[in-house]
Amino acid sequence: GKRENALAVIHSLNALAASGEGGAVLKLSPEESRRWLGALNDLRLAIASRLEIGDEDDADDLYRLPDEDPRKPMVMAYLWLGGLQETLVSTFMP
Repeated sequence: GKRENALAVIHSLNALAASGEGGAVLKLSPEESRRWLGALNDLRLAIASRLEIGDEDDADDLYRLPDEDPRKPMVMAYLWLGGLQETLVSTFMP
């Protein structure tokens, strides 16, 4: 469920250890990747709800928000989570 997915993300982040100058490297099993995708999706949906994003057109408007807009930090988190999701999904592709 949602709680288990979130806990899986937290546990995998807590287990990270720095590996030289590049920092830590996160390696996920296929099951861990699925849990991460679920947790990232839940976070993105929660933020989308707060930002009142209903469709793709609403999301496109976010790219044009001025920096002074109080929603900007939440928008940046929303977009970053989307990029992270896309990266994770690409690891499932051959």
